Amino acid sequence: MMSTEARILMDLATGQIEVEGTEAFVSAQFAQAIQMMKELGTWKVSVVDKTGNCRDEPHAESSEKSEPKKRKRSTSRRSGPSCGSRILTLKDEGFFDEQRSTSDVKAKLQEKATPYQSNQIAAAMKTITENGHLRRVKDDGVWQYIKP
Repeated sequence: MMSTEARILMDLATGQIEVEGTEAFVSAQFAQAIQMMKELGTWKVSVVDKTGNCRDEPHAESSEKSEPKKRKRSTSRRSGPSCGSRILTLKDEGFFDEQRSTSDVKAKLQEKATPYQSNQIAAAMKTITENGHLRRVKDDGVWQYIKP
């Protein structure tokens, strides 16, 4: 079964959250965020579909206030720039003046103390390529990325 890549960006009153990964992973993170917002009280969700149309999702506030649930802390969460924005910084620094593979990108990001998993890098590279920031070519069966 092949998984599709997905991305979600939430503002949550400037507590911006960006999630990239498989569709299942992004859906799970989104559901967890919705649940947390429900537990905190007032919340509003706007959904943007693939065509860019935005619609507000209705919300329900609980009339019963229960004790807040303890949240598990994940050690894998990171704050700061996204994987994609870090890759675009590499582009601005001239890293993609010559062809680079996703493993080259991964090594460079690790060198800058920002390690990412290969699937995160691949998803970001796909989006960056689709947006025209980089071009990709297949060289000996391996996708290579270069400035357009």
